[in-house]
Amino acid sequence: MVSKLAKAAYKGTSRAVKAYRTVKKVSKKTYRSTAKRVAAKVYKRPKTVPARSIKSSPRKESRSAAKVTRTTKKAKPKVAKRTQQPRKQTQTRIEKREGDSNRERNLDNSNNSNNLNNSDSFDSKGNLGKLTYNKDGTWTSSGGLEYGYDKKFGNRVKHILAHLESNPNKMNHTVFNVPKTKVLPLIDEAWMKKGQPLLGDPGAYIVPMGRVVGTNGETALRLVVKPNTNKIITAYPVSP
Repeated sequence: MVSKLAKAAYKGTSRAVKAYRTVKKVSKKTYRSTAKRVAAKVYKRPKTVPARSIKSSPRKESRSAAKVTRTTKKAKPKVAKRTQQPRKQTQTRIEKREGDSNRERNLDNSNNSNNLNNSDSFDSKGNLGKLTYNKDGTWTSSGGLEYGYDKKFGNRVKHILAHLESNPNKMNHTVFNVPKTKVLPLIDEAWMKKGQPLLGDPGAYIVPMGRVVGTNGETALRLVVKPNTNKIITAYPVSP
């Protein structure tokens, strides 16, 4: 009996020892494998990429690509041929200059015509002082006077209407005492009443009006026209 029990105990211990040894070997293998994995992750080296050669640099590649794009020409779309129209006759330079000068004159005349109002040229009855526009840029009153271009004011009408206000810069500047709408009828009346021109000045007339026409008591008008014409230059009140 003793020997049987001892044999059983010996067998049991040998099996236990073998089991322990196998467990120890497995634990060592797992420990080593896990340690290798951790070390591989911690001390992992980056992959080395071979450097590009000079021949295959991106700049040269882009230049070569640009050369290819430049050398390749785009196909032009086909366009239907147009029928040739007869050429217009070209004007010469002299004709163009004459046309431009005529246009400028017409523009100046139209500007002067827009600046003048017919309401300023009517009297209360509508008989005298009415202006009609001429194609050459001048105005003709119903009394027969012609108002042309003036260097300072643009037109003789504006020159005469400047005598509706005093001008301290001029020594002999008289002023009408009538409203603006009666200035031109007053001048037409004086033109119809005129007599002989002044001696030594064939274009100047002193016309008595029989009433006060100036702010300083003037009772006459001085009309100045181009000699032997109806082209008025100026008109203003004076004392006879």
